[in-house]
Amino acid sequence: LWAHPFGADVRVVTSTMSFMVHRDIVTAQSGWFRDNLPPANEDGSIVDITLTCAPETTAYCLRFMYTQRIEICDESEPSDPAHLSRCALVYCAAVYLRVKGMVAHILRVIENTANDLARMITSRVLDHEGQSIWWFDFGPNHLYGALDIMYGQSSQELMKPFRLAMGGIFDATLFWLLARPQFVHQLASQEWMIWMPKILADQIEYRQLRERSYSWTGSVIPDDAALDTLLANDTLLRIVA
Repeated sequence: LWAHPFGADVRVVTSTMSFMVHRDIVTAQSGWFRDNLPPANEDGSIVDITLTCAPETTAYCLRFMYTQRIEICDESEPSDPAHLSRCALVYCAAVYLRVKGMVAHILRVIENTANDLARMITSRVLDHEGQSIWWFDFGPNHLYGALDIMYGQSSQELMKPFRLAMGGIFDATLFWLLARPQFVHQLASQEWMIWMPKILADQIEYRQLRERSYSWTGSVIPDDAALDTLLANDTLLRIVA
C-alpha cells in the first residue's frame, strides 16, 4: 500500500513533497495524526494535512507505518557508523509524530549496533587486531553528527532514551577511541568539550540501567508503558524533526 496507495484518503503535505496515505493506518500508529487529522470529508474527497517536519524524515516515518522498516538504519552493518546520525534524525521525527513502534525500532537498532560493536572489538582485540579496526578512524565523524542532533534538542527528556542507547555505543568504543591521537585531538574542540561530560554521564547511567534493565536480556529500551509516558510529554512541540 505504501508503494501503490490505492484507496488513500489523506494527503500529507510538507514543504516540498506530499504523500498519499490511509487514515486507518496512520492514526493507528501515530499519536500526532490521531490528535491532528481532520475528520473525513462528507463527500469522500481527500483530506489534506500539513506537516512542518522535513520532507525526508516525514517520508521515513510514513513508510515505517506501512513496512515496519527504516532502510537508512536497518540496512547498515555495525561496522558502518554512518547510520548513527541517520537514526538520530529519524528518531526526532518519530518522537514528534509519536510513532511508538518506530521509536522502539530505532532504539533497538542502536542497541544492536552497540552489542555488535562490542563483540567485533573484543574479537579483533583477542586476535591482536584492535588497532586495525577502521571504525575508530571514521566513527568519530559520524558520532559528531549524531551527538550534534542529540544534544542540540531543547527537550533532552525526549532524547533521553536515545542518549542511553548511544551510551552503549560509547561503552563499546570510547576506551579504544581515546587511544587514537586523531580522536584525542578532536576532543579539544568546543563541541566535544561540552559533550564529553554528558557522554560520560550517559555511559554511567547506561551501565546502571543494564544492571536493572527492563528485561532479562539486559536491554535499556523502555517498555511500552514507559514509551507511552514519554510520548505523552507536553514538550513534544519543542523537538525539531
